[in-house]
Amino acid sequence: MNIILVESVNHLGRSGEVVKVKPGYARNFLIPKGLALTANKSNMAVLESKKAEIQSRESEKKAAAETLQKVLEEIKLDLKVETNEENQLFGSVGVNEVAKLLADAGHKINKRDIVLTQGQVEELGSYPVEVICHVDVIAKLTLNVIK
Repeated sequence: MNIILVESVNHLGRSGEVVKVKPGYARNFLIPKGLALTANKSNMAVLESKKAEIQSRESEKKAAAETLQKVLEEIKLDLKVETNEENQLFGSVGVNEVAKLLADAGHKINKRDIVLTQGQVEELGSYPVEVICHVDVIAKLTLNVIK
């Protein structure tokens, strides 16, 4: 099913693009949330008439995301955890803990926008973290898991 994206969607496309998705994804998620429209003649005509407005709104969002990226990359993420005698963690550290650290620093980030590039953290050390601020803007942070 072809749809027109009204808003940028991570891993799918930017606003104003026509993309092909499965019908259930379009009908049950994208269209009800206002993220997309069906790609028919009338909606395509509306898209062409509002293309400049969509591009300006998208550039504003990207500029805000770049500002957020600069702020996030200055944050030092240190997470103190409990370990046993062999320095093994009790459990693991995931995106929920990173989201809480960022919230404590004053930035409410959706946990779906946080990527631990090495998966769940189960040992002490430094780990790369990516925060998706925009489709084109990704902040790269370092998570230090300390005792």
